[in-house]
Amino acid sequence: MQKAENDRAWCGFVAQVRLANTTAGERPIRDLKQARKAGLLTIPSLEAAIDLMEGTATSAMHRMHQNPKLKNYGDQITVVVLRGLGAPEERIAELMKRPLPAFRRPTKTIE
Repeated sequence: MQKAENDRAWCGFVAQVRLANTTAGERPIRDLKQARKAGLLTIPSLEAAIDLMEGTATSAMHRMHQNPKLKNYGDQITVVVLRGLGAPEERIAELMKRPLPAFRRPTKTIE
């Protein structure tokens, strides 16, 4: 979400592309499985959790692309998704304070 906020062209492109069943979609699925197994999330099914994450992220990216003046919208969406996945509020607050890992490649825009 932070990348989408910071790179409007990338945001617009990714909002149009479905990442399910690609290598880009593998890591979130692995993370969901691990979190569920550890009891950190209360999701009825892996499929429902994936759809919640994908659908919300795609919709949010469309909104961010159309309205670049939105501030901290990525964080808002992250909190909403974590709540939807059943993460406890104290855990969400802890996660939102953590620094994000660096992107492997520097941001390059196509604009």
